[in-house]
Amino acid sequence: MKAEQNQVIVESKFLWGRLLIPILLLVGLAVTAYVVRNFPQVEQRAIVIYPSSTPLMSLAPSPLDLATPYIRLHTNKDKYPYQASVPVEIFLNTGDMEISEAHISLSYDPHFFSLAPNDIKVLDVFTSFGLENLAEGKLDMTLFVPPQQDYLPVKTDTETKIAIINFKTGSESTDKAEIRLIFSKKSIEGTSLIEAGKERGVQLQNALENVSGVSFEISP
Repeated sequence: MKAEQNQVIVESKFLWGRLLIPILLLVGLAVTAYVVRNFPQVEQRAIVIYPSSTPLMSLAPSPLDLATPYIRLHTNKDKYPYQASVPVEIFLNTGDMEISEAHISLSYDPHFFSLAPNDIKVLDVFTSFGLENLAEGKLDMTLFVPPQQDYLPVKTDTETKIAIINFKTGSESTDKAEIRLIFSKKSIEGTSLIEAGKERGVQLQNALENVSGVSFEISP
């Protein structure tokens, strides 16, 4: 009787062993099929979670071959739509010279642009700022270091951003909208630099050597 019981136990273990193998195979196949079927979705989610950082990169403007000291304008695009903000950056390079005053004189076509006083942002390169004229098509402003307050003059080691002017486009198209720096080497009335230690007077010279404006397309 005991021998028969042992035989039944052995046959039961053998039967469960034969059933366990196909069950494990079925489970493995089901897991494999699920992974294969859902792999494209996993890959797609990964692309969404880890986007390219290229659109977020801020590219520095390419320096121009201008004799120092110079002032130049820069925009990030060569085409802007209607009713768009156009940030125009103003860069200064003093070279080996120390500067106490920078006068910026801009001209633009009011048919294509509008500008308000709060569209002007001056950075902390100079200690003081004065807006002298803001009419249709014209902007005059001065950035300076008051000599009576013993501030150090401005000398840039490299090209330095001193201001940002946020123009706004209108609703007219043009292939070449220009924003220019009014400049004459023989005059301090337009865009000019005053060397530190020099006081304004009849014989005062414009220390600025070069300027460069910007132009771009405006279209819908």
